[in-house]
Amino acid sequence: MLDVNVTSCTQSGVCNTTIGPWGNRQVQGGSIRINLAADFAPSYFRARYKPRGNNWDWSNEIQINVGMTQGLENAQNYWLIPSTQIEYTLAKKE
Repeated sequence: MLDVNVTSCTQSGVCNTTIGPWGNRQVQGGSIRINLAADFAPSYFRARYKPRGNNWDWSNEIQINVGMTQGLENAQNYWLIPSTQIEYTLAKKE
């Protein structure tokens, strides 16, 4: 189980920051699967994670854009999501 520190923003730039439990998702084999509805509203999320219930530091921040091109900071760090299902694994860059 993970805790999350996330700032979510709508396409119009309205943002909200929350800190707390990240649903009931569990890390399995270093991955977490999140299914999004096809009509999920365009938005982006900046998030940091840590295992629930400990005093570890927050992870490095990641940004996930859903259906948006605004706010992209470094295009070489982004994936183009294909229309077929695919699994991505985030790894710490040394």
